[in-house]
Amino acid sequence: MYKVIFLGLISIFGVQTQYPTYDETYAKRIFNLAASAYPVYDPTANGTGPIDVCLSKSFPNVNWDAKQTHTVSCGMGWGPFLNSCQENENNECQMLVAVSTQSSTIVLAFRGTIGASQFLNELKSGYDMSIVFDGAPRVNSYFYKSMLKLWDSVIKDIVTNPGYSGYRIIITGHSLGGALASLTAYQIRYNVSNTSPDQIHLVTFGEPRTGDYIYANNLRNYINYIFRVVHGSDPIPHLPFCSSNSAGGCQSSNTNQYYQHAQEIWYHGASTDNYHMGTYDDSCSKTDGEDSSTLPGQSPSPTGYNGGVVHTHYFDVDISTFGANYCVYPS
Repeated sequence: MYKVIFLGLISIFGVQTQYPTYDETYAKRIFNLAASAYPVYDPTANGTGPIDVCLSKSFPNVNWDAKQTHTVSCGMGWGPFLNSCQENENNECQMLVAVSTQSSTIVLAFRGTIGASQFLNELKSGYDMSIVFDGAPRVNSYFYKSMLKLWDSVIKDIVTNPGYSGYRIIITGHSLGGALASLTAYQIRYNVSNTSPDQIHLVTFGEPRTGDYIYANNLRNYINYIFRVVHGSDPIPHLPFCSSNSAGGCQSSNTNQYYQHAQEIWYHGASTDNYHMGTYDDSCSKTDGEDSSTLPGQSPSPTGYNGGVVHTHYFDVDISTFGANYCVYPS
């Protein structure tokens, strides 16, 4: 039954045989957008705030008709770390929405995890795949509920606006933001009838596992330009845990287990410290996000301080600090 559903969806959306090649320069431009999701947009800055500057570095000489930060209380509360209303800043999901009619582009960028309490909520939710998403996949409930709140509050109105029909939609995020980005891309392709596989550009950084095997494969088939950037032995892309197969990868036949989506772009990391990305390896399968036959698929998962530093640092900078500092690389 599992494979029948998947094959039926393939017949509807088609299977891609040609996939784009990873472009590091373009990925760094999108990284600026992911970093822009961390600060709050200030409309009184007259185009000189961090978000304004980061956007201009990614898209020089482009005018943006709309730039807004949207925040919702996300997921679910857990234990003593959150109050009953879940309104404290440590359980908020935030995103940047920007629209340019000049370049026919929509930007949807999602902020990553903020604070230990939100991280603990995400860990707890790793055991909950009770949500059956459109097209039959199971996905993480905390990620899904968070995405749906942002979808209902702002995203749906943007992506269904007839005036923006055919616009390129760049979707990105780091950490938790990466999961929200992938779910949003899936939601758009499945529910917005006038979108095409080439229209969405999905690039995430340090994205955790978000759904099961059906989800990972449907996402790959719905979107042509999709890359999941991983810094060295960042532990978050290996969470939540999956059921291992005999080859050391994740089982693809288990409907209640997580499975990562393709294509992983793995940066080796530097041997001298945890900050530098090193060079990238794009040999991972373009269709299987848990490809254990390559070195990236077998990358170790450190814990503790080192793992945290690796996770927060992409392209040699701490992403939240980078966004607040106008996307300026240190000299």
